[in-house]
Amino acid sequence: MSNFGLLNQKLIREVQARWRQGRCVGVLFVQLRGNYARGWTILRRWSRQHPQLFWCHHLDDCGYFFLACGTKEPEKQLEQVLSSAKMFYKQAAESDWNGPGESKPDDQSGSPFDSAFSSGVIAIRHPKRDESAETAVFKGIREAEAKVWRNAETAASSEPGLAFRKPPLDPDSPFGIGRLAAAYPIFQANQKVHELAGFFQAHNAEQGAIIVSGMRPVGLLMKEKLHQLLSGLYGLPLYSNREISRVMDASPLIVDAELPVEQAAQLAMARDDAKMYDIVIITQGAGGPLLGAASIRSILECITALRTEAARTANPLTGLPGNWSIQSQLQKKLGSGEPFSIVYADIDYFKWYNDCYGFARGDEVIRYMAELLQSAVTDYGMPGDFIGHVGGDDFIAVLSTAEAESFCESLIREFDNGIPFFYEDAEAQAVTDREGRPAGQSGLSISLALLKCGGRGQITMEQVSRLSADLKKKAKAIQGSAVIAGDIRQGT
Repeated sequence: MSNFGLLNQKLIREVQARWRQGRCVGVLFVQLRGNYARGWTILRRWSRQHPQLFWCHHLDDCGYFFLACGTKEPEKQLEQVLSSAKMFYKQAAESDWNGPGESKPDDQSGSPFDSAFSSGVIAIRHPKRDESAETAVFKGIREAEAKVWRNAETAASSEPGLAFRKPPLDPDSPFGIGRLAAAYPIFQANQKVHELAGFFQAHNAEQGAIIVSGMRPVGLLMKEKLHQLLSGLYGLPLYSNREISRVMDASPLIVDAELPVEQAAQLAMARDDAKMYDIVIITQGAGGPLLGAASIRSILECITALRTEAARTANPLTGLPGNWSIQSQLQKKLGSGEPFSIVYADIDYFKWYNDCYGFARGDEVIRYMAELLQSAVTDYGMPGDFIGHVGGDDFIAVLSTAEAESFCESLIREFDNGIPFFYEDAEAQAVTDREGRPAGQSGLSISLALLKCGGRGQITMEQVSRLSADLKKKAKAIQGSAVIAGDIRQGT
C-alpha cells in the first residue's frame, strides 16, 4: 500500500484502475486524538492485513485510507472494514496501555477507540461524463470528512482540553480556513512553563500549544521555541516555574473561520521569518470561541488542491468558473432560502462581429466582457458574489447585493463606452443578423436578464432557467443594450 499525498496523480490512476475493473472505491477518513503518532503506528499495522487497501495518507491528526470494494452495497462492505479497524485499534491500544511502565488511566473506563479515534466512510462510484476523476475523489474525501466533523463540536464540548475541527461549510461555498481547524493542545496562560514542557516531552508528535485565558486564545507557544528557551544557559531554572504568559508569543496570527484560506495563507506568509511556520489559530468569528488551528503545511496543500480544481473547471479563455461551478453556486443559493439576484449577460450579434473582425478580436471582446463583470462586482457586489462564464458570449452573475439594478446599469454603461475601441474602423459597421438581414443598429450591444429570487417558498432550477430565458428574449428584442428585470416570486 502506497503512502503519498492527497490528489496525487498516481492515486487518481489507481482509483481509475479499480473503476475499470467494475469496482467501487471506498474512502475511510480517520481523525485521531491525543498521541496520534502512536495511533498511526497502530493503523499502519492494521492496514497491512487488508490487501484491498491500496493507498493511505495522513496529515497531522487526519488520515485517509483508500480501498477497493464491490459495487453491490459497498457501504456495508466499508462499514465491515471500519469495524475491523475499530477492533484492531482497541485491542492494540489496550495492549499498549498494559505495556512496560504504563498502565491504563483510571478515567478511561470506556473503549480507547471511542476517546481517541473518529472515522467516516464513503463509497466513490465511477463519475458521470461531465465530472473528472479528481473531482469525484475530492468530493468523496470531503463527504467522508463531513461524517466525522458533524459531531466534532459535540465532542469538543465534552472534552475542554482540546479544540476540534469545525463541521465543514457547504462544499461549494468559498473555502474558509475553518475547514482546516485541527485539534491542538490548550494550556491556560497562568499554568507553569514546566507543565507545558512536560507535555511536549510526553507527546512528541505535538508541535505547538494554544494559550488561552478562560477559553479565549491569547497566545501561542511552539515546541521548538520552548526547547530553545529552556536549553540555553540557566534556561531551565530561570523559566520552568514561570507562568506560560511570560514566555509565549502574545501576538500570534488569529483568524476568523470564515476567512478564505488563500487570504489566511497570505497573512501567514507575511509574518516575520521566525514565525513563518507557526500554526494559525482559528476562532468562530472575530474574538469568538476557539475552533482549533491549522498548520502551514495543511494550508498550502489545501490551496494546491483548490487551485488545481479551479483551473480544471475554469473557462480557458477568461479564467472564470465554468458550468459545473455555476450549477453548484445556483444550487447553493437556492437551498439557502435567502434572497439573491441572477444576471444573465449575452453579447448581441457576436457572430456578426466574429465574421467581420475575426475570431482573435472576438476573443478580446469576450475577455473585455469578463473584465467588466468582475469590475462591476467589485463596485456593486458583496464578498462571495459569483461571476461565471457559461460559454461563448454568455455569462452569469449571482449576486447577494440589493444593488443588482445598479450593477446592470453600470455594466451597460461601461460596455457601450468601451466597445468602440474594438472596431478597426472609425465607426462600427451596420450589423446584420444570422440570416444576413440588417439589424437596425451599428456595433455590438449587450442584453441582460435580471432575475430576483425571493427568500421564501421553493424555487427550482427549472423555474430559474425558464424565467431567465424569457427575460433575456425580451431584452434581445430591444435595439441596443438593455436590461429586463423580473421577480421569480411574482412569476414575471
